[in-house]
Amino acid sequence: MKIRNGFVSNSSSSSFVVLGYKIETSKFDKEKYLKNAKIDFNENNVDEIDDTFYETLYEDEHIISDGEGGYLYIGKVLAETGSDVGFEDIEIDVSDDKALKEIKAIGKEYGVSKNPIKIYVGTIAC
Repeated sequence: MKIRNGFVSNSSSSSFVVLGYKIETSKFDKEKYLKNAKIDFNENNVDEIDDTFYETLYEDEHIISDGEGGYLYIGKVLAETGSDVGFEDIEIDVSDDKALKEIKAIGKEYGVSKNPIKIYVGTIAC
């Protein structure tokens, strides 16, 4: 039997590929994004706003947050994987304007359409 001495990491990560936009979390309009949440937007309620914001992001299929890095990736998730799942991917045909129009519509919905559309690849801690 082998016994490991020393530091053992139990952290996990997730990798992703997104076609869309990148914006600093601090520049993202949280109040507009959370318009359907029953929450009081005032300076005394910052913790509740942030908690609700990140809980909502976690469920949103169009946004990936890199957490403490301070960025949001908004658009179509082309592929993602985590340490507990295999690589999941989707196909998007970019040979016509349909996919680009869809990405632009997502950008407009989230208020980031003035940012450039790019392919973003990254890894985040979970």
